[in-house]
Amino acid sequence: QMDEVLRAAPHLIDNGRFIDEYQRRIVPPDFIDLSLRPLELLEYLKRHYKFALKLNADGNDHRAFLLYHILKIQQQQGEYDEDLFQKYIEIPSSSFFSVG
Repeated sequence: QMDEVLRAAPHLIDNGRFIDEYQRRIVPPDFIDLSLRPLELLEYLKRHYKFALKLNADGNDHRAFLLYHILKIQQQQGEYDEDLFQKYIEIPSSSFFSVG
């Protein structure tokens, strides 16, 4: 549903209220304890990352955060996704941490 809205009005991807609402709608229900279900957490993070890819460059820190946690869970499961790791290290560092 939110994807349909975004297709009809692509400018909303830069609207903070739209972004917040989109993210709120992809969160699993409260009764699902993701800390006890790593595979469900992984699927949630992947859905969230798929949305984060639509964000402008201001979303780089968010994408890096999501990829880190996706890679961490995959590693715990004995999986090593080289392509995803490459995407992670290619994300520009935050200007907050940049030197100079």
